[in-house]
Amino acid sequence: MLKVIYLIFSLLNLFNGVWMLLFRQSWYTDLPAAVPHTGPFNAHFVRDIGVASIVASVAFAWSARNIDRSYPIHIGLTILFTGHALIHVVDIMTEHLPTEHWLFDLPGVFLPALIMIALAVPSVRMRVAKRGRTPTVMESSGDLSSKLCKKEPSITVELQPALFPSLAPAHDGSGSLPR
Repeated sequence: MLKVIYLIFSLLNLFNGVWMLLFRQSWYTDLPAAVPHTGPFNAHFVRDIGVASIVASVAFAWSARNIDRSYPIHIGLTILFTGHALIHVVDIMTEHLPTEHWLFDLPGVFLPALIMIALAVPSVRMRVAKRGRTPTVMESSGDLSSKLCKKEPSITVELQPALFPSLAPAHDGSGSLPR
């Protein structure tokens, strides 16, 4: 199910990004989200956001193909979508956008951000990832969260006191560290 969600988000972002790049004025006036309320048309800005939308599409497509390694990408996309939604919330609350935008922005701004936030919660992500397929033995034993949030081995660096004397603990000769 998670793969399907990522693929849908990928296609929606690709469609939106291509529309923004190829038909800037049409996107600005015809998108059913009252974009003109946000300010005057700026073709360069629309193209910039179109590129960002295509990058998000690629990230979603990669995540759909690499579910077991997609969590960090998911977090980045969640920050993007949530930040975008928060900008709209602030603009509506400060009356830079009309209150109708609570409804206009629900399907294309607020709902995607809420879905991404929910899927960032490991327990929700685990249930959605399991839906639509037979769990493996490891997953049924509760190991899915570690697979979804796979961590690279950590590297410990020891600083040698001879090289970094200011970082060396002070000794009073008793063998214990000062308090």
